[in-house]
Amino acid sequence: MKKLFENWDKFLEEQEIKEATEEEIGHLMDALEIPIEELPFSNIFGNSYRIIEPFTSMSETTSFGVTMKALKKFKWDVASPKDGKILCTKTKVTHFINGKGELGVSRKSVTLNLPKVLAGIVNFAKGSRDKLSKEAGAEMFTAAKRYATAATEGKLDELPADVKYSLPADINDPNIEHTANEYRKIMKFYDNQIYWLGRKNAGSLKFLFNAVGVNFESFENYSNYVNDSMDDLMNNIDKYVVPNYVIYSRHPIDVFRMSDHEHIIKANPQNCHRLPSEKKEQPGYDMYNKCSLSEAYGNGMIAYVVPAKDFKMFPPTQESLNNMDDQEIFYDKMRDPEVGGGSGELVPISRIRIKNVAFHKNENSEPIRIAVPQGKVYGPRYPGFIDAVAGKMAAIQKKEINSIISQADDGTLFMSEFTRYGGSYQDGGYSVADTLPKLFRRVSKDIKFHGGSVRYDQNIEDAVLATIGQSGAGVMRQRLNEIFDDHSGGLISFDWEVEEDHEGQPFYEWKAIVTFIMSIPSEANGSEVQNAVVDAADGHFEAYYSLPETDNVFVSRQEENRWQIKLIYSGSDLGDDTGYLDGLESSLPGIMDKLNLFDYYYDEGPIQLIEHTMEEYGIIPAERYSVQNVMRDYGLPDDSWWNVDEEEHEDHDYFGGEFLSHIAFADQFGFFPHEIIGKIPENLREAAFRHMADYINFIVTNDEASSKLAYNLDALDTSTHSAVVIMMESESTLNISSRRLEEIVDEEEELEMRAGISLFYDYPLNKLNNSAKFLKDDASIDEIAERFVAQLESYLTSKLKGEDLVESKIRVKINVRR
Repeated sequence: MKKLFENWDKFLEEQEIKEATEEEIGHLMDALEIPIEELPFSNIFGNSYRIIEPFTSMSETTSFGVTMKALKKFKWDVASPKDGKILCTKTKVTHFINGKGELGVSRKSVTLNLPKVLAGIVNFAKGSRDKLSKEAGAEMFTAAKRYATAATEGKLDELPADVKYSLPADINDPNIEHTANEYRKIMKFYDNQIYWLGRKNAGSLKFLFNAVGVNFESFENYSNYVNDSMDDLMNNIDKYVVPNYVIYSRHPIDVFRMSDHEHIIKANPQNCHRLPSEKKEQPGYDMYNKCSLSEAYGNGMIAYVVPAKDFKMFPPTQESLNNMDDQEIFYDKMRDPEVGGGSGELVPISRIRIKNVAFHKNENSEPIRIAVPQGKVYGPRYPGFIDAVAGKMAAIQKKEINSIISQADDGTLFMSEFTRYGGSYQDGGYSVADTLPKLFRRVSKDIKFHGGSVRYDQNIEDAVLATIGQSGAGVMRQRLNEIFDDHSGGLISFDWEVEEDHEGQPFYEWKAIVTFIMSIPSEANGSEVQNAVVDAADGHFEAYYSLPETDNVFVSRQEENRWQIKLIYSGSDLGDDTGYLDGLESSLPGIMDKLNLFDYYYDEGPIQLIEHTMEEYGIIPAERYSVQNVMRDYGLPDDSWWNVDEEEHEDHDYFGGEFLSHIAFADQFGFFPHEIIGKIPENLREAAFRHMADYINFIVTNDEASSKLAYNLDALDTSTHSAVVIMMESESTLNISSRRLEEIVDEEEELEMRAGISLFYDYPLNKLNNSAKFLKDDASIDEIAERFVAQLESYLTSKLKGEDLVESKIRVKINVRR
């Protein structure tokens, strides 16, 4: 240890540019003074600071490596090949309702061989996912509609008694409650998708895979290869692996320098745990590298990957490491031995943090300490690294893990029985609560975990903050900067401010800002555009995307046909736990899953729903809404001469709503044929019946003829005018015979007629406008009836040539039915 101090002192005296300053290393002195035999985890390290294990990693440049990288993005831990298998592990989270009607969360680590995982992902993606997604969406929509209706009517307290289950806040507004059946169907989809694909998004399959940089077809093809040729893959596995070593260290300086190495910095240039002096633009400790210092004092550990080729000065053996307990072994160009520094020779490639965790069955029980790998890899993400670390920690702590399992209640452990120490920061998706079940899975496949998070002991970090004399507000600003920088970009940005309360304690408020451009006609009214955006965002986003109501909406015309839309969301509305930094850190990835749905190329995203709403309101032209837009413009059906006869609606492709695809209007009139026939000479009546039938049949079977009669036009352009159909209302057949007319005349019955017109959404707009104008201004059934009879009389006159029909005719009585 003395030699280590001397090397540091010599370096700090001689070097003008320092990566770890005298003040920084001074903060470690107390930790370095702790006798090694008094440090925890002697069951892992014995009396050593470091231990070493061989490790073969998988190259990411091959198809195999690319597939392993995809599994990593889906949050599967992939082990190194062994005994003809490549095992993949993941914690399966299941939300359930028990027999007492109580909500619960089960966490169970599952291990599958590679072919089963790949096949499972493909089968879920192409098989049950679509069905489960639609069922979940339907149930969420039902619950949202029920809630909105009850809220509007002020009857939220009158909802059925079985409507009492809230979804997790990162999936939907917890104020919207569901029945047990709704809850189970919704969570079945989300639990399955998160298990197989590591994502919450309910979007299209293509979008889901593209979002993590994976081509689904390539993934499926390689899955088929692995399932068909696993033996071939294992026989040639040497082509895909690279020899390395894992060095596990509890040395305070190794832990403190967790992000102070060339390859790790290159792979993660914004790495938050870099030393204060390395963050030249923001000198001083922040909430991240303070966490590194807290880890060193809180007996945290670190696991580094070092390539086998880098061991030149000493062999990769435990004996070599034991001989170097009081020396640095990792290289730093700023402390190269050639310039008198204390740097070692090894260059770590990647690292994983290992947290100090204790199990407390109750306040009176003795704690059982275990080392839990956090799981996120910094540096190149070699497949198998996580598995190697977890496997080592499980094997060497099997006694402690079994002791904890023996205290489980009915095979269940509760997260609240565990406490973590050291730095507060946890990588999103790789917290102790996420990785603990995976560690225990290696010892027992039957153990389950309930609960969302483990407890955290803040004492060490508070003491570190006091020691380094940092301003609470300043530290908070730095950390907020880094938290939001990791997630800003594209359409998403953040705004935040830090203030202090009357006791000088810092607090913050934050907002998420979504900004995008939409193609909207320049002549659109700004207020109408804003109203449509607000209606979509605050009326439907909650049900579709689990987004809360906006805090504000801004709409502005940028240039011809281009408008900027800006949605402001209050951070407190986006997540209940975002009011404190750790909660914000852990919640933000889930929040970003929702906000990242704002994408121009997403079939069912929020931007597309806003566009859909504007089309529905007539702001953006859309063929499917042409009928209802024309109806609105002409005040139909209220201002129509005729009544609605029938209408049809079709489902929208994406958003579950309907649009008016077809509407028909109709009215009735009638006349008495005997009043016409009665004034025709007896010798011409047989011919008159025949000609009258011919005329009626011509009108009811020829749309052009009936339309010209209705519109009172000599010529008709069918591309600009919808057909007006005239038919016999009281007859069961389309045509009428002269014999049937004789029967009607003999009985002095009325022949009932019907006129109708239809509007279809795929008609040209000018055709729909002309039809609507006709219904509003010109569709007088009285006038159509008079023209019908007049043309019938004229036709009879022309056919019964030379006969005095016109002089002998009488005024025919016409009845019009409304």
